[in-house]
Amino acid sequence: MDHEHIWDALEQKDYGEMDYCSYGGSVERFVVTLYRCRLCGMLHKECRGDFNGDPSEYLEITDDERALADRIQ
Repeated sequence: MDHEHIWDALEQKDYGEMDYCSYGGSVERFVVTLYRCRLCGMLHKECRGDFNGDPSEYLEITDDERALADRIQ
């Protein structure tokens, strides 16, 4: 069934200031949020903030996060 996902935040992890190339200024903290669709249960992650490099390793859904989503249902 196709639908527009309705995302509920399950968990948020704050990794702090990860981009150290700020030339003396402050940078926005790197935060990753785990979401679950309330209609189908699909998991999704989004990030915000400054990250020096490729944040894809932080956006993969882990087995621990799947277990967390199952417990929170």
